[in-house]
Amino acid sequence: MRIDALVGSDHDELRRRVLWSVPTPLGVLSTGTGDNVHLMTISWFVPVANDPSQVILSLEKTSRAHALLLGEPVASLSLLHRDDRVLARSFVKHQALDDSDPRRLGVAGALVHHAPNGTVYLANAVSVVSGTAQFVRELSTHALWLLSVTDVGASAELMEGPASQHAVPVLGVHDTRMNYGR
Repeated sequence: MRIDALVGSDHDELRRRVLWSVPTPLGVLSTGTGDNVHLMTISWFVPVANDPSQVILSLEKTSRAHALLLGEPVASLSLLHRDDRVLARSFVKHQALDDSDPRRLGVAGALVHHAPNGTVYLANAVSVVSGTAQFVRELSTHALWLLSVTDVGASAELMEGPASQHAVPVLGVHDTRMNYGR
C-alpha cells in the first residue's frame, strides 16, 4: 500500500486515525501532595533528554493537574503493564486518597506509595519517574511542562534481560480502546 496524496488536516476522522497510529504510551500522572493529591491518565508525554533526564508532558490548561503544577511543580508518572488497562481507565475521573487508608485510592482502591517529592505513584507500576516540573509554554488548549527526573523506580520484571528486549509490555493508548482526544 502506498499513500498517493495528502489531504488537509480538516479531515477529522483521517487526522485522528493517523495520529492514533503513532505508538503512544499511557501512564498515570500524579500531581499535588498531602491531602491535595490528584491522579489522571495521560498519553501526551515523552522523554526528551538523558543528562539530565527530562520528560515533556502536555496537559490541558483546564485540567486539575495543570492547576496543581502551577501551585506546586512536582509530579510522578507511573507506567503500567498492558494487563492493567482497567486500572488506567479508572483515572479518567478524579481519584482521591481514601480517608480511612491514605495508602489507597478511593474509587479505584489501588495501593499507592509516596515519592520523595511528596506525590504518590501506583504500587503496581512497571516503572515510575518522579521529579520537579517547569512550565514551558502554552499551546492553544494545552500547556507543555518539563519534568526533571529526580527519582526513578522499576519492577524486577523490567530489569530482567537487556533493555533493548522490552520484555514488559507497557500499556499504550491502543490497548485501552478508549478515545483520548476529540
